[in-house]
This record gives sequence, structure tokens and C-alpha cells, in this order.
Amino acid sequence: MTEIVQPLGSRVLVRVLAAESVTASGLSVLDTAEVRVADDDHLIIETLDLLAILRDEPAAAAAA
Repeated sequence: MTEIVQPLGSRVLVRVLAAESVTASGLSVLDTAEVRVADDDHLIIETLDLLAILRDEPAAAAAA
């Protein structure tokens, strides 16, 4: 059975890329809402706390 995590309200599920608790610029990454999905760590945060969305560039756009 596959589990699906669906954040409620204005929250989003964010995959954690770096394991550091403090970034190079001094920002602290809180781990109070950590969730483990498919062997990857994720955070559930408010939408307003997002600064950017990282997406893979489509192959067609990269070749142009």
C-alpha cells in the first residue's frame, strides 16, 4: 500500500535537500514538523514561508 501525505490548509510538503541545521547564510532549518516519505526527509511548512520552487528544466528548453 502506498501512503499519500496531503498537507492541510495552506501548508505544503517540502523535500529536504540539505542535512545541515543551519545554512551558509545563517538561516536555521527547523525540524519540528519533519516527515519521512519514501526514505526522504520532508518538512510541512506554511505556503507563505516558501521563497522559491525548484523544478527540473524540461529537456526541450535546455537544448534550445
